[in-house]
Amino acid sequence: MDLIKVLTESMTSLDSLSALTGRSGGTPKQIKSALNAAIPGLLGTMTENAATEEGAQSLLGALSQHTNSGSMRSQLAGADLVDGDKIISKILGGTKTDFINEI
Repeated sequence: MDLIKVLTESMTSLDSLSALTGRSGGTPKQIKSALNAAIPGLLGTMTENAATEEGAQSLLGALSQHTNSGSMRSQLAGADLVDGDKIISKILGGTKTDFINEI
């Protein structure tokens, strides 16, 4: 199973793009482009972080705090943006600004 493909398809579905468009003010095309650029990089960085015991435990702890099993659309529409920013900052560390500027 290709995790990047599964996540990208789920997050760029019409329902997901509709939820993200409503929250961000971006167009579906802009959001889809940003997601297609961001998802592989985020997963790559998470994989690198989880390569150490400390990193794996940290990721597991973070994931266990976010167990919403609703649809992708409902999760995106109801996402806590402040918490999301903290998660992205934790994943990317000091490279957050560079990463965001790239997408």
